[in-house]
Amino acid sequence: MFLRRLHPKQRTRAQSMVEFALVLPILLLVIYGMLEVGRLIFIYSIVATASREAARYGSATGLNVPGGIPRYRDCAGIRAAAQNADFLDAIDDANITIQYDHGPGTAVFSSCPPASVVNGDRITVRVTAEFVPLAAIVPLDPMTVRSFNARTILVNITVAGSALPPPTVAPPPPTNTFTPTTEYTPTNTIEPTATLTPTETFTPTATNDYTPTPTFSPTLTFTPTLTFTPTDTATPTGISTDTPVPTATATAVNCYMVMHGAITTQDNTMLMPIQNNTGAALTVTQIFVQWNHDRGNQPPGDWDVRLRSITLAGDVIWTGDAPGPTLTLAFVPGAGITLPTGLNNIIFTFHQSYDNLDGTERVTMQFANNGCANYTLDSWVVTPVP
Repeated sequence: MFLRRLHPKQRTRAQSMVEFALVLPILLLVIYGMLEVGRLIFIYSIVATASREAARYGSATGLNVPGGIPRYRDCAGIRAAAQNADFLDAIDDANITIQYDHGPGTAVFSSCPPASVVNGDRITVRVTAEFVPLAAIVPLDPMTVRSFNARTILVNITVAGSALPPPTVAPPPPTNTFTPTTEYTPTNTIEPTATLTPTETFTPTATNDYTPTPTFSPTLTFTPTLTFTPTDTATPTGISTDTPVPTATATAVNCYMVMHGAITTQDNTMLMPIQNNTGAALTVTQIFVQWNHDRGNQPPGDWDVRLRSITLAGDVIWTGDAPGPTLTLAFVPGAGITLPTGLNNIIFTFHQSYDNLDGTERVTMQFANNGCANYTLDSWVVTPVP
């Protein structure tokens, strides 16, 4: 009985070993297949992340850190952003393609670095990597993993604001003024002199008939004398009177009566007419200008146009050498930069002929006058000169 019990157990152990030996290659094949599929998914994730990070870097506004180059022109920086996501060293620089177009559905107009880019253009980055199985024991063929990303480029962003209101001058303290009060006290002196001297004379006449004749000769003398002698007596009374000194307040003007015409070019100048119908000269605090700096000139020669001077109402208010695409000038109210009444021109002079208007041209102007704090004259806001 004991031998019969041991014999089935020995057969069970041998059977398990045989079954395990049969299943082991399949189990190893499944495990290896899972590892290869995981590696394929990881390579796909790396390629997708690399194209996305490269496009994000190239579309950002500003300059790169080491060289001062716009990021959309920094080809090495764009490729470095893609390589930073490659943890398996599966991506080569030759497999990173950088191109530029004008938006979805448009043709590619340049590769990296581009000659010129404006707001609204796109950077496109295409990244590829090769997946090759480590061992050809699973039904996975070598394949190319691709990822494509595109982002809109922001070359520059216009920031507008309002000019600071003019400072308010506090009135000086009141001045005490001593005002004397004169009181007149007249003294009336009446000195009448009345003299009454009657004289009565009786002259009797002796006749037979005694007939006396009375003679009455009164003499009345009345000599009144009226003397009016006023006495001017000044009685000053100290009264402190606070007399505030009035402060002059500038009359508010209607700056919405300032209008502009269309921007035009002639030779190497760009001009915009401005009509000041407020009836007062306006103090200019800020001027902003934007122009087609990298495509303004028509070859032969280079494309660039550089701003050399600005003239307002016949007076040159700025000279220099600005490469563009924008220039902002700020003036203090006491600088004397004014816009006279009537029709005036603001003229921008460049170093060579301005031939190509591309629609990005813009001129804004702000003023310090009372009533103009929240008003900006903007060429992009249509206010035609009558």
